[in-house]
Amino acid sequence: MYKREIKTEFLKSFMEHLKNDERSPATVEKYMAAAEEFMLYLDGREVTKEAVSNWKDMLVRSGAAPSTINCKLTA
Repeated sequence: MYKREIKTEFLKSFMEHLKNDERSPATVEKYMAAAEEFMLYLDGREVTKEAVSNWKDMLVRSGAAPSTINCKLTA
């Protein structure tokens, strides 16, 4: 079975996709930071709905603003 995980190669591809989509440099930087943060949170675990939900809960508990949390989840 295929394991959905975030690796450095994926982040490079994601950055190129954002640039090809003509996203602003600030947007690319913000999305990349969020994706890297999520990758570090996962620490090699599979990307699942539960993992995303747990990350969101952690962000809420840390006191992050709702707009910040939504931006991170969007990325």
